[in-house]
Amino acid sequence: MPTSRFTQEGKRWLFDGRRYKDLTYEEYLEMIRAPKEVERYNNIDKLMPFFCGKWGLPVQAALFFHGPLSFNEIKRLVPGASNSVLSATLKNLETGGLIKRTVYDKAPIRAEYSLTTASEGFAHTMYEMLKWADELD
Repeated sequence: MPTSRFTQEGKRWLFDGRRYKDLTYEEYLEMIRAPKEVERYNNIDKLMPFFCGKWGLPVQAALFFHGPLSFNEIKRLVPGASNSVLSATLKNLETGGLIKRTVYDKAPIRAEYSLTTASEGFAHTMYEMLKWADELD
């Protein structure tokens, strides 16, 4: 029995989604091996647009760290993404409400991308994830 995860009495306080419950080690093992109800994980669907394929997070990171950017500025900050893939990623992020595209009608016409309010909250979480990833090395 791993003593670091349990008290000396062989019990641990653990949140099971509804209430705190005093579990023995055997009860804990039974609980984690039991099939989980799908309804508990429905909110995962709400997270998927934030990841938006391979390039979704790098694009959002570029916008988080550098502010509003043009397509070419994003392309320089996200090396490896082709124009078509980057364009599709930006459209998907815009459709998902995670970035905003602002078109300026002055000559020459240009577009600028920025994070939306919904995406800014995730950006802080993404920053913490990046710090965690740096610690893995």
